[in-house]
Amino acid sequence: CKIMESGWMEEGEVKVYRVRANRFLRGMVRGLVGTMLQTGRGKMDEKKFREIIEGGKQEEVDFSVPGSGLCLERVEYEEGYFG
Repeated sequence: CKIMESGWMEEGEVKVYRVRANRFLRGMVRGLVGTMLQTGRGKMDEKKFREIIEGGKQEEVDFSVPGSGLCLERVEYEEGYFG
């Protein structure tokens, strides 16, 4: 997976995480958000977070958020993808 964009923003009183990638693995976004929350709460240090994200060590992620808060906003394809 190649993540092109990843970041948090505030929409009113709600914090929103947006991610853009060429594809997603099952549970990937839930794991990303959960790992970021663990880091933000001080339960994981930034060095460990970077090792997991940059080294592709998803098996070390032991916390994910419920899928009930996720929303697929859109799907884009490169021009000419379908012929």
